[in-house]
Amino acid sequence: MFTKNSIVKNTAIFALVLTFSTLFSAKMYGQVTEESNFTKANKLFKQERWEEAKQIVDIGLKESPYDADLLMLNGKYYHYKRNNDKARYNLIKSLQYDANNVDAKQILTNVEIEEKHYSAAICYINELLEVNPYWKGLWRKKIEVYKLQGNNEEANRLLRRINQIYPEDEQIQQDYRYNLKTEISALKKSGKLEEALKLTNELMLVDKTNPDLYVDVINTHIAAGDFDKALVYANRALTYMPNNSYLITKKASILADKGDYNEAMSFIKSKNKNGNAQLTALYNQLLLQNARVQNDSDPYTLYGKILERSPGNAEALNYLLNTSLSKGFYSDAQHYIAIAKKSGGETKDILSKEYTLYSQMGNEPKATAILAKLYSRFPNDYDIRENYTSYQYKLARENMLNHQYREALIQLTFLTNLPKNDYSEKSMQELTEVYLKLNRKEEAYATVQKLNSEYPNNSNNIFRKVSVLIAMDRDEEALTIYEEYMKNASMEEFQSHLIAYDEIGMQFIKKLIIAGQTQKVFEVADRVILLNPDSELAYTYAINTAFSTEDYNLMLKYAQQAVEANPDSILFKTKYAEALSKTKEFGTANNILKALLVENQYNQSVINANTQFALDYGAVLFKLKDEEQLRNVTSLALKYDPNNKELMYQRGQAYLLAKDYGNAFEYMKFYTPSPLEEAAFNKQMEWLQNKSYRNQIALTYLRSRFADQINVSSIASLEYTRFQSAENTYTGRLFYTGRDLGSGVLAQAEWTRVLNPKTYVTANLGYGSRYFAKIIANASVYRTFLQDFELELGLGYRNLPDVYTLTSIVAGVSHDSENMWLNAKANIYRTDSSLTLYNVLAQSRFYIFDNNKSFLQAMASAGTVPESGALDLSLYDSYNAFNTMVGAGGQYMVNKRLSLGLLGNWYNFKYNPQSYSNLYNLYFTAIYSL
Repeated sequence: MFTKNSIVKNTAIFALVLTFSTLFSAKMYGQVTEESNFTKANKLFKQERWEEAKQIVDIGLKESPYDADLLMLNGKYYHYKRNNDKARYNLIKSLQYDANNVDAKQILTNVEIEEKHYSAAICYINELLEVNPYWKGLWRKKIEVYKLQGNNEEANRLLRRINQIYPEDEQIQQDYRYNLKTEISALKKSGKLEEALKLTNELMLVDKTNPDLYVDVINTHIAAGDFDKALVYANRALTYMPNNSYLITKKASILADKGDYNEAMSFIKSKNKNGNAQLTALYNQLLLQNARVQNDSDPYTLYGKILERSPGNAEALNYLLNTSLSKGFYSDAQHYIAIAKKSGGETKDILSKEYTLYSQMGNEPKATAILAKLYSRFPNDYDIRENYTSYQYKLARENMLNHQYREALIQLTFLTNLPKNDYSEKSMQELTEVYLKLNRKEEAYATVQKLNSEYPNNSNNIFRKVSVLIAMDRDEEALTIYEEYMKNASMEEFQSHLIAYDEIGMQFIKKLIIAGQTQKVFEVADRVILLNPDSELAYTYAINTAFSTEDYNLMLKYAQQAVEANPDSILFKTKYAEALSKTKEFGTANNILKALLVENQYNQSVINANTQFALDYGAVLFKLKDEEQLRNVTSLALKYDPNNKELMYQRGQAYLLAKDYGNAFEYMKFYTPSPLEEAAFNKQMEWLQNKSYRNQIALTYLRSRFADQINVSSIASLEYTRFQSAENTYTGRLFYTGRDLGSGVLAQAEWTRVLNPKTYVTANLGYGSRYFAKIIANASVYRTFLQDFELELGLGYRNLPDVYTLTSIVAGVSHDSENMWLNAKANIYRTDSSLTLYNVLAQSRFYIFDNNKSFLQAMASAGTVPESGALDLSLYDSYNAFNTMVGAGGQYMVNKRLSLGLLGNWYNFKYNPQSYSNLYNLYFTAIYSL
């Protein structure tokens, strides 16, 4: 009952709380404008004030232990201090709470490189490139890591690739040039001169003005005695570096070595306009040598003099033109071609020689224009057609390399429509690829079918058909082609194509997963595993798909196969343990995970698997109410995954089983419920807080009325309970009633003692005045059995003045499940006049409000006395009257401190065969915890 003083007191408390809330809000508002711990620490890190920054980071992590940015800064500090183990730990924790923390991944990359964990470093680089695929510096770092790993082949491949992606980037170009130079040097040392020359030509395309490259190639051809090729490269070099004195000297020397002193001297004279002393000295030297070996009988000189005297002399012109072309006298050749055109027109022979001249000079645009003219005029000439076909194929390849597929389509269509030639097969192969690039899949399929029909013995064409089928989503046909081919393949061929087959199978499986065809996933995985029992991805997809469909027995089967095929794989051992856990084989799963954690305590996949095992096993243990084992399992899991909210919640459940509600709340409060769970979770937290309070006050008001009477009887009670410890609970009750003859009270004290996890006893003693029993004494022992059942056995004594003195025996059994509580008990009473009375009571509670403090209840009883609670209060005039009772009600926890209850009972008394009476009871209850 509320009094005026209590209302005033409560109003004052409310005002105080409101004031504190306002001040707290103001304080919080003020903090919004302050710099965060992360911002402060980050500024100090940039100033290299490491220790000051570390202090701020530590403060911030105490306040917010799951702040991903602060964990990243903590990892950055330990990386600076060269403590890479701690750095890795903090950075991985940062990524757990923010998987997209780029700074954490960057630092982790450097940590793994320093620790020589190159595969891990590449994984983090790949994750960063998924976010920013155009991060050039990261591409360069990936190449560097591949080199550190010793995987030069992958490093070189990647360098070529990014050089094509960033052709204007000077730094990438520089790296590319350096890498090519290194490869060239290595090939030379191993005697692979032809391959070295090919790479040198590739390097020239990006390093056109490096004289050393040309000189190296020139010297190689000179050493091989091929002066003509040496001269071709000298001319090409001078095209880009026309004033390089060393190259000028080199060309002159080559001409001299060939005996072309006149051309050499003419060339030096044309380049020595400014009187270079070195070129002048060479000129004089060549002049002297020429004087020694030349005489007036030189045919080239003689035919030249003849042509000067007789410009129409065909023999002289033909000799001079052919000789100038063969000896690289390009200026002379241009002069004689011009004369030939004037005298005879643009004949096939003259145009062919002009084409040869410009081809040798490296003037590709001019040579191409002449070749097109030749083909348009003489399309049936074999040599012209071959040269033009070669040019068209080269042009098609260049367009494809530059991703100009529509332009390439023009050349390739032309080439495939020609009669069979050396380029027919290659052109159809390229045309197939172009159609795929242009998403013209049906035309690609028709082309590859024709390709295989005309060139059936080339296995590469078979696999091109596979590529087309995959693009058309006909993956099963593609797999079948591979399988048929590999049936008759040699061991070497089988192994060389196994990886490609495995990759195609994985692409097919990915499509099936996206399409939701899970059963087909297993069929394809089995096909791949049959040919490639070591296929890690096939096992992985099969295991993960079985997990996603909750077919845990199938998951276990694939995991066992994977471990047998890959006995050293941490991943598959982990998956095997997960499958065992899901199939309830917790003991074996636990042994495997413990062994993995000993050797891989920082491996996140192992930690995650152990965490999930603990959650699965813990859920079973919670249902079994095995508090000790649940505590052990969660303790070990939290050692490796200390901030996992679900594990902390489960740890709280262990405390809940132990009835340590305070610790249960402290662990379970960190759990983040889903939107559907949120309301129930908040109620549960309120219930735990309620249970953790040490004190409880209950107010009860009973209103009773007989159906045939106007008068109403009421009883009020005040109850105080002290939860002293997990073992001891003390309760005091005071009952009051007022009637026609005056008031009456009953005082009662009760003690509950927990003896062990399965047994507790309750004893109470009461003394009352008018309307109540004068003395009440009860004692019962409760024992849990069969996990969810509880047995009660007890004795009682009641002294009802002027009525009876009763002794009683009580026996009851209860069943407590997640959603309801059921109870049945029987009381046998013996009066001092040897009269035997009895009562049988059945009652139930239904926890439909998601917490054990709120429930609906129903009850019924029958006997010669009312149920024990009513008997304690001595309401009735007669106790040897058969009665029945039904009742219903409920209790609701309003908040963590207050619960309200309402219960109604309806009794029917039979005093004699003709006389019945109804009694209606209504109980109001308010419980407050503090």
